[in-house]
Amino acid sequence: MTQLSLFNTEELYEFPKDLLEYKENFLNREEADLLKNKLLETAPWEQRTQKMYDKMVLTPRLTAWYGDSKYNDSEADKKPTNPWTPELFSLKQRIEKEFGCQFNGVLLNLYRDHNDSVAWHRDKESRHRHCEYLYFDRSKK
Repeated sequence: MTQLSLFNTEELYEFPKDLLEYKENFLNREEADLLKNKLLETAPWEQRTQKMYDKMVLTPRLTAWYGDSKYNDSEADKKPTNPWTPELFSLKQRIEKEFGCQFNGVLLNLYRDHNDSVAWHRDKESRHRHCEYLYFDRSKK
């Protein structure tokens, strides 16, 4: 089984409606491009390690944590959290208003090329009931 691409419009996966609320064009093209470019240029991107089976491996992507507290919520990975930028805080408020949920942090993932990925998984922090995902396509149209 191959992993589905989130950006290839020729592939389509129908998520169960009770598990996912999809809001196409939540940000218009100009808003999305401005935010994407700002984050690409200013986020403190880093490649982390994680334990897989019996060894530590590099994650195949870059990440940056932002949020309310000094540390991210992962008990296994107490890394410092960056304070909200004005742009991310504004987006947080907009998402909370639209979907009626409260969030205390955001994990940014940067997939640099076709070698970066994440497998289907469930986060270990089961106390989190809601996750919001906002994807930016790096391609120019």
